[in-house]
Amino acid sequence: APDGSQQVADLWADPNVMVAFFSRVSPLRPLTIGYQTAMLRLEQEGGLPDTIKPEKVAMAIFSATKAELSQDRQQAIAQFLPSDGLRQMWEQA
Repeated sequence: APDGSQQVADLWADPNVMVAFFSRVSPLRPLTIGYQTAMLRLEQEGGLPDTIKPEKVAMAIFSATKAELSQDRQQAIAQFLPSDGLRQMWEQA
């Protein structure tokens, strides 16, 4: 059975086969998803009810994820997030 950190890492695996493929074969050009794109994808692909805002879901995901990680891991993740709002959301969670 995978440990807790592997289970958390699995949450971030993109189920879109093409995105996952290109992420692996193109390490020199990392796929960066900004705040607006992340919220749009969550809204469109997350199966959210109309009454639930994607920002609320993202905060819940970030909070649950951070609860499973050490402070060092949390800081490392923050460094990879774009500073257009996602990093601030992560830090507030």
